[in-house]
Amino acid sequence: LVPGQEVEVTYKVDGYPEASQKVTLKSDPQGLAGDNVTWANISLTSNAPAQVSGVSVTNPTAVSTLEDIVFTFSRNMDRASVERAFSINNAGVVALSWDNDYTLRVNPKDLLDDMDYTITIDGSIAKNSQTNQFLDGDKDGAEGGNYVFSFTTKPADVEAPYITSTTPAENSTMLYTMRPVIRVEFNEPLQWNEDDVTGDEIVVTNKEGVVLTGRLTHAVVGGASVLHFYLDNDLELDKCYKVAVKGGFKDLSGNVSKGIVFKFLSEYRTVKSSGVIDATDNPDDWFSPGGSGSSKGFTQLEDQSMVTSNLVSNPSQASSFKIHYQFDPDTQHPYWGLRCYKKNGAKYYNDGKDAIIQAYVYGDGSGNWAGHGVRDRSDAASVKRHTKHQMNRGWEMVTWDVNHEENEIVSGEKTLVAGLWQYDAFWIWRGHVEDFADEDPDEPSQAWTGDVYFDELKYVHYNTEEQHATLDDIIITSVDEIATSNITISNDGNAININAPEAIGKVFVYAMNGVTVANVAPAATSATISTANLAPGAYVVKVVTNGKTEAKRILVK
Repeated sequence: LVPGQEVEVTYKVDGYPEASQKVTLKSDPQGLAGDNVTWANISLTSNAPAQVSGVSVTNPTAVSTLEDIVFTFSRNMDRASVERAFSINNAGVVALSWDNDYTLRVNPKDLLDDMDYTITIDGSIAKNSQTNQFLDGDKDGAEGGNYVFSFTTKPADVEAPYITSTTPAENSTMLYTMRPVIRVEFNEPLQWNEDDVTGDEIVVTNKEGVVLTGRLTHAVVGGASVLHFYLDNDLELDKCYKVAVKGGFKDLSGNVSKGIVFKFLSEYRTVKSSGVIDATDNPDDWFSPGGSGSSKGFTQLEDQSMVTSNLVSNPSQASSFKIHYQFDPDTQHPYWGLRCYKKNGAKYYNDGKDAIIQAYVYGDGSGNWAGHGVRDRSDAASVKRHTKHQMNRGWEMVTWDVNHEENEIVSGEKTLVAGLWQYDAFWIWRGHVEDFADEDPDEPSQAWTGDVYFDELKYVHYNTEEQHATLDDIIITSVDEIATSNITISNDGNAININAPEAIGKVFVYAMNGVTVANVAPAATSATISTANLAPGAYVVKVVTNGKTEAKRILVK
């Protein structure tokens, strides 16, 4: 090579077209080394045809019509050509949309249940937008060839949504607060429209029948719905209350829930003394969730975080802490646990005799555990934790009677005694690794990752007092017993059959779009409605008797 000479540089790389570029060799005897280096830069575009590199479906034999099927391409695609190339058999109707030029969404909501389908993307029509090559649908390395994806939709969902847990629990005493958050957790997501809220979804009354006012919210947490009713005012001390949750909530398939009625007793003890442990408004008063040496089994440190949130259990709370956690299925540590450690500079001491540590915790439905840790100040090396609350979805009170409930040693050996203690940490706990030896990491019994909130972190000393209220202070009448209507609705293939223990006032049959397609007023304990004139598909049958209502989703084939 001669300085100052023009040369041609040719690039040959597998998978890319050959390219050449002319450059003049630089030379500066008096210059620096960089003044005598000649760069020849060129941009090459791969000539490999696009392929379908991924599909979101993990089990093609049981595809939900409620979730999009997402196809990912290896190159930017010409969207119009892909849509022209797209087809689905068996008269399937789907809607196509794009997240970006790589990602195609297929909405299957109008497909039939329990049906075989095949999606085809024609490799002689679909092109990428970078080189205009046809799709390599069959992945033989050459453009052309169809992409084929066969799947079967799930059988129809005919199970009604149901309530899995409530706070307060049925027939329980709601301790530790005079203003509990009424929580109702379902087994699956509900169809929810704020415009449809009528104010009687959750009704709380005292024994005199006075309705307590409050605010209702709905959220989907961990794949299922949870309702919260936030009371406007405190409950009365040592009283019985009734909660009525109405029926008629629809799941995403249109199945309709039953209502429930339950009773609980309010806190009966007065507060002797209390104090705020932390206002949950400044994460700088805490170490990062993975920052403690006692935190084990998590993924990268940056995957864990603690920030403030405006999701609070009570209007008196300015904020809560939101903790994001992510445990490692392949950990070599003995347990999965995050010790969200309170800094010594923000320490708090208190007489520990009969102290209750309590906080409201918004669980993620993961099945993981939440709890508190303390350090015994009479032996600074002695740290204990109490992680006995398994998280449902939504707000629940998480408490620890420090001197009287069992605990687990974190460090030291000293048994906690009445005296000085320091709040040590808020714990998120999955468990000891050895206890999960038979668990499939891909189908875990408890979630690997999630978000947990907590606020109202305080200690309380309660006076010793007797409880006088009883559950018998409120009698649930037959009208209240909306969960046990004993109305049966069935479909024998030719007709809808209804039977009830009392005279049926009205029967309505609704299409899934809400249109009434049939109605009768039998004034008898049974009714039959022919399905001969109903098009195949799903319907909701609503039966009304004196003070009771039952609804059920049926399929007409």
